[in-house]
Amino acid sequence: MEFEFGALILSGLIILSIGLLRISTKFGVPSLLLFLVIGMAAGSDGLGGIEFDNPVLAKQVGSIALAYILFSGGLETEWLKIKPVLWKGIVLGNLGVLITGAVMGLFSVYVLGFSPIIGFLLGAVVSSTDVAAVFNVLRTRNTGRKKD
Repeated sequence: MEFEFGALILSGLIILSIGLLRISTKFGVPSLLLFLVIGMAAGSDGLGGIEFDNPVLAKQVGSIALAYILFSGGLETEWLKIKPVLWKGIVLGNLGVLITGAVMGLFSVYVLGFSPIIGFLLGAVVSSTDVAAVFNVLRTRNTGRKKD
């Protein structure tokens, strides 16, 4: 009975996410923010109270999702559109990750009082998702590339 209840809750969250995604698109809310809020609300500290303590499963699901995201991104990428801005993108992407990691690490150490190892680990985690989040938001907005 426990598996069926878990599957029912998961199905409900997926249906809720799909329904709210349509609404959020109309109002311009990024889908990443929407899914983050739904996950927090469903979690152990939120209204849902769902306990999740399985790091192995989380790693497996995350690895599969990452593989899908990278594969999908590769399929959708057109070389002719990337070629003119490739080096600018590489420099800005790496520099952006480096700056975000350093600023977040220093903020965590000096303002939040974390140890340097924990602070810069937090900076590394946040900065590694920086580019993907920004590109996702830019893709959903109609931001055309400026003519060189």
